[in-house]
Parts: sequence; structure tokens; C-alpha cells
Amino acid sequence: MTAVNIAREIERHFPPHTIPSFGRPKFIIFSGGIGSGKTTERRKPCFQGDVTVDACEIFCSLTDGGHGEFGKDYLHEMNAIGSGVLERAVMEKRNIVMEMIGAEAERLKGFTDSILSFGYQVQFQAVECEPAEAYERHVNAGINDPSYISASRTEPFHMKWVADLGKKLTGRR
Repeated sequence: MTAVNIAREIERHFPPHTIPSFGRPKFIIFSGGIGSGKTTERRKPCFQGDVTVDACEIFCSLTDGGHGEFGKDYLHEMNAIGSGVLERAVMEKRNIVMEMIGAEAERLKGFTDSILSFGYQVQFQAVECEPAEAYERHVNAGINDPSYISASRTEPFHMKWVADLGKKLTGRR
């Protein structure tokens, strides 16, 4: 593994077109089942001015397109970058976009409570499709996009980054 410049990787998530929000910033969560189209929706042009916090994108950047073992390779760097991007976006009051499945109500409540404590509006964008279509998308995702990593694998990173920042900002352990 090559050395990673964490500060440069964080900076990459803040191109000039991602501008701080006026008023109360939004934390937009694309939520839906595996293969429902969360990434497709998140990548639409109307969200291009928002900061994307996504473990898959961070991993793919570190591994030149996902060549490595997600959740094992570059684990420290992924957490440092993901946490750093989230913290900077919150401190600068930028709109944030994230994906998750969100199937566990108790964990989801803690997640949204943390986001609300940052002073953000939480907006859920439910993404759904027919189960057969979702299955087909998921099965073919790795073929059509070799860097594909399911939200079922990235969600724990997203939950951790939000929870850790919540603890840091409120002084909780």
C-alpha cells in the first residue's frame, strides 16, 4: 500500500461548486433496499453542489477503482477521510448527501438524532423499485461497474462517522 495524503483526499470532496448552505443546511439520505437505485439518484445533477460522504467512493479513490478488499484494505485511511469530510462539511454548514439502507429503526433513530444535533434538516429520499428489478441490478452491478460496493457494506461506515462526530461535538464518550 502506498502512503495516503489524508488532507488532500478530504480536500478532493470539496470542489468549488460545493458551496456552504444558506440557512439551515440539509443532510439528504438516499434510503432504500439493495439495488433500488440509491447511487443513481444521488448522482443526479441536482445534488452535485452537495458534499457526498460515501465509503465506496473513498475506497475506490484509495484503491484506483476498487482494486482491494473493502473493509480491510486502507481501513484507517477510509475512516480518517470519511470522518474528516463529514466534520468539515458540518463545520462549514454545507449540504450533505449520503446513502444507506436504513432497515433498523433503532439505529436509524440514533443516526438522525446525531444529524439533528449538528443543526441540520434531515431529508430522506426513499428510493424504491420492483424487487425483481432490484435483484437484477444488484446481480449485474459488479459486472457493469467493477467498483460497485453495496450500501449494505458501506452503511456501517456511514453510521460510525456520524455517531463519532456526534460524540465529538457534544463531548460524549
